[in-house]
Amino acid sequence: MEALADRIAGVPVNQLAMQKLMINQAYDNMGLHGTQILATLFDGITRHSPEGRWFQQFAAAHGFHEAVRWRDSGRWIPDGGGPVPTREDLEDLEGLPRPRRRIQNCVIRRQNSFCDQRPQLARRHDGV
Repeated sequence: MEALADRIAGVPVNQLAMQKLMINQAYDNMGLHGTQILATLFDGITRHSPEGRWFQQFAAAHGFHEAVRWRDSGRWIPDGGGPVPTREDLEDLEGLPRPRRRIQNCVIRRQNSFCDQRPQLARRHDGV
């Protein structure tokens, strides 16, 4: 790695600047800037959706680590938001098997993916 750094250090600054401009132009031609703007827009939309607000409320109630654990466990974030599980709800769910990831709940038909978009949040204490 240091050998590469030594080689780059020997290149005149004006040539490095032109190389950087050329590489940045190539990325711009591939749509990098537009993709970044679209990603920022989608990030804002998802954070302010009912599901995004639910995740924020869950993180405020149980901590960010627990919220990410919930999300990554395969459990559904309720469509349209909904009540945030209490600590007791989380303890009730602790012994239950984790649901499969969303993609495994999809059925592939004629190259289209149809997924159940409205799963129910399993709650042991109320039988839902």
